[in-house]
Amino acid sequence: MMIFAVGSSSSLAQEVLSSLEKKGYKIIGTYNKRKPKKLEKSKSIKLIKLDIRSHLRLKKIIKNLKLDKENITL
Repeated sequence: MMIFAVGSSSSLAQEVLSSLEKKGYKIIGTYNKRKPKKLEKSKSIKLIKLDIRSHLRLKKIIKNLKLDKENITL
């Protein structure tokens, strides 16, 4: 299963995503201003800079990563 996590740079989000990664989930994490340092070196977490207010950018990411054809949890 793929998890699309909005706001991955907070310390709580980084802990949760690290835990989910250990359980075998593939994760796409977004951040706006500061890249989450704890998650940068992860091989199963893809980090994308995204201002969630930009609907066009979000649609473009979904299309480029072909997420509309996967089983995704938001």
